[in-house]
Amino acid sequence: MKKLSIFLKKNSLPVTLIILGLLVLYWIRDYRQVPSGLSPAFFPRLVALLMIGFSILTISIHFKKDNKGEFTPNKIANQKIMLTTVFFVVTINLMKYVHVIIGIIFFLLVYLLLIAKLSWKKTVIITTVGTLILYGMIFVLRISL
Repeated sequence: MKKLSIFLKKNSLPVTLIILGLLVLYWIRDYRQVPSGLSPAFFPRLVALLMIGFSILTISIHFKKDNKGEFTPNKIANQKIMLTTVFFVVTINLMKYVHVIIGIIFFLLVYLLLIAKLSWKKTVIITTVGTLILYGMIFVLRISL
């Protein structure tokens, strides 16, 4: 039990990201499939698989290494991680139940305003330009949303 506790303390973020990635894969399992393979589930699936893959890689690299000292996480950093996780989950649900573009706009607005702490002007410009570029790519690639 002590080894498990040490493992979870040392690898709490990678384990959390693996669990979140698996939850995202579970939530998007019913997304509509299209012949080209670039369905609305493509981006969430890609992000979830990257989170899981990099987390497993991080755990495997640091598995036999000892901690050199205690690390006290910054309280603000923990709040940003939790806020980003909550916004990611809300975004996935907006993409599934409302529309993909609405979910992306929501995530960009909230992330840039609350997490990155950009001004309203920069946030609106980045969100608008980013959404237009994404919509243009979707239109050119003929991805079914």
